[in-house]
Amino acid sequence: MAMTLRSRHQVPRWYSLASIHNPHGLELFVHFETWQRMLSFCETEIQPKNFQVKTKGYDLVNVKFPFPADWSGDDCKSLQKTLSVLFGALDSVRKDTQSDKFQLVTYGIMRSVNELKGYVLDAYISYEMKCLLANNRDKASEIATEAMRKAVRRLHHPVRPEEFKAFVDQEGFLCLYVSDGGGTFLGADYRDRELSSDRPVGYSMTGDNIDSPSSQLIFLSALAAISAWGDEQ
Repeated sequence: MAMTLRSRHQVPRWYSLASIHNPHGLELFVHFETWQRMLSFCETEIQPKNFQVKTKGYDLVNVKFPFPADWSGDDCKSLQKTLSVLFGALDSVRKDTQSDKFQLVTYGIMRSVNELKGYVLDAYISYEMKCLLANNRDKASEIATEAMRKAVRRLHHPVRPEEFKAFVDQEGFLCLYVSDGGGTFLGADYRDRELSSDRPVGYSMTGDNIDSPSSQLIFLSALAAISAWGDEQ
């Protein structure tokens, strides 16, 4: 379901993710029925300590995921696994929250791969978000960069915050990267860059050299901040 943003436009929104502060973390908005179905899929695989649930009326649920203050600890790995399982469930169930608004960003695979000693993160950017990024390159880059650096400070990540950067090119392709020479980045899949620019399609984002759950969470913060900004626009 997440991949539909790559090939379709004006997909009705079924959830949204935002970056929050004090403490830094993520905030999910989803339909109550969807949340209940998600829990039925994965309740035994997630840790309740990693999130806080608030009901906004009967139809909407607000779930907060505060980041731990230790990038290398078990709490960070536990949060990464919880988010991974929940995104997997979100990709299987759906109930539109606001059918008159569009899904701007979705999150696909988010897992650890032991044999690669790395962490996989896939995301999908809608055509609407792609156009918004292309028309607001500097602003979008600033929002994503700030969100990553705040997450770095919260997690006490060993790489300096200034090394985390974001860039948007003229066509609206977003790239998140670490400029320390390690080659860590999350960017548009090269195959999607070859699609005709006059087609109303989005694109997928894939990562490379993401070597820890904290790096995964940092990139996720940037995508969540961009998504929330896009919702406001």
